[in-house]
Amino acid sequence: MWVEITGIPGSGKTTFSRQLREALIASGSPPHSPVSARVGHRLARWLPWETVHNRILEGRLGGGSTELTGIWHELVGVADVVAVSASERRRLRRAVLRQQQIAAIAAPAATRLLVDEGPRQLLLSLWTRTCSTRIHRHLERLQLPWPRYLVIVECDPRRAYERLLVRGALPYPDRPKDTLPSLLDSATRALRPLTAAAPPSVELVLVRNDGGRTDLNRLAVDFANRITEEELRSSSHGAPSLHGQEQAA
Repeated sequence: MWVEITGIPGSGKTTFSRQLREALIASGSPPHSPVSARVGHRLARWLPWETVHNRILEGRLGGGSTELTGIWHELVGVADVVAVSASERRRLRRAVLRQQQIAAIAAPAATRLLVDEGPRQLLLSLWTRTCSTRIHRHLERLQLPWPRYLVIVECDPRRAYERLLVRGALPYPDRPKDTLPSLLDSATRALRPLTAAAPPSVELVLVRNDGGRTDLNRLAVDFANRITEEELRSSSHGAPSLHGQEQAA
């Protein structure tokens, strides 16, 4: 079972992902991350560094393939077009490679796989970096693997901008800082078309994060209970707990 969480930078998706993970652990069946699904929970606890995690997912550790195939190779071409610098091009190419690895892990996943930034986040990142309607239409049509649940954390882009300023870790490091509000606006507009093509087997879950007025932890607990209940219903009918995807890349 694969749960993917997406949203614009500063929306609170990472916070919601962490709280959902904690709620699922409390339910008695801890979820895997892509890294722990590959190397195991125990080893993943000893590898907390983002750089190491990324290298595992890029196939540079753990014996994974580093060859981009099919649609992923096509996305590298998009990344090369939208990048404004060599460093951004390298970063986007690595992001495509990580998503290919995540999709390969998710396809046969029989356990809970929780992905904070999955294929939809990659499409959102590429979309936001260009004003080309031709590229936007192309990204809308791409049939990347889909999760069982796609959680969209929504947030006013102005509130997201304020959070990012407080955090000090701004996204899009190769872009001028004064363009960040317009980039967040573009990302917000892109969420709908990039998720509209979800097949019937995918359940869209909208989480609206309005800051102090939103109890993200309660929403995470409610969603974790919902996942657990569906797993129990599926197992009682002798079916697989939940599938990871129904469309091939």
